Amino acid sequence: MDYFPIFQINMHFNMKCNLKCRLCTSYSPYYKNPYYLSFERCCELIDRFFEVFTSCGSYLILGGEPLVRDDLPQLLEYLRNFLPQITNVVRINTNGSILVSDDLIEASKTYGNKIHWMIDDYGKDLSKNALQSIERLKNAKISCELRDYVVDPYCGGWVDFSDMTILHNTPEEAEVLFNKCLCSPKKQERSVNLYDGEMYICGQSKHCMDLGVIPKVKPEYVNICDSALNIQQVRKEISAFMNMKTHTACQYCTGICEDSVRYPAAEQLKSDENVLMI
Repeated sequence: MDYFPIFQINMHFNMKCNLKCRLCTSYSPYYKNPYYLSFERCCELIDRFFEVFTSCGSYLILGGEPLVRDDLPQLLEYLRNFLPQITNVVRINTNGSILVSDDLIEASKTYGNKIHWMIDDYGKDLSKNALQSIERLKNAKISCELRDYVVDPYCGGWVDFSDMTILHNTPEEAEVLFNKCLCSPKKQERSVNLYDGEMYICGQSKHCMDLGVIPKVKPEYVNICDSALNIQQVRKEISAFMNMKTHTACQYCTGICEDSVRYPAAEQLKSDENVLMI
């Protein structure tokens, strides 16, 4: 088998979230109907991913909020079949609002040292189950970490990417920004985001295309489930995607850079607030 690895995959099985964070990197609150994939579709995507990529370093399960899925324990059981192709860990990121269940703990135990829970703490009003979840995971001897966004905010807080509709950067400036950005392969090697089978360099790129701000064209994204392409053709498109010097969305973004201005995390949108929806 040809060797075609990836450093990290950020898998979004659902965009649905129980919070409405103003600066959400996936823009979940800005979609009228954020998707929630069926269990069968999730399994299809797992199969296809490991058909395209011979291995990955870290397999991140993100959202939206992953724990809104009642079938997450079953998804972990299914994903365990591919553990030999995961060289680092499966990581689950959660906002700490939902308690890590007994079923999730039991499913996590079967991973041994190949699973890690990342639980964000946005304060007791939002992340009301963060501390209890950490305690439950530690008691079960499952690797876990609590990211504090209240007392000493992780990475200084969140970044405001703007509303993605106003041109900020020339193509030349966009390339400079991309080289500085955490989303750049230069920063994270070969790390990408997968939304229902479509690969994007970041949530901002997907959001720009969904808004119609930039055209949805290759190589800006890759559909790894495209039935018209064989595996080698999909890999060729992925290679072109990963070798881009910048992405068009970078012209509409501020980037996630070391010198980016930081803001308080998880500030909630107000119910009557007028925001641009898709």
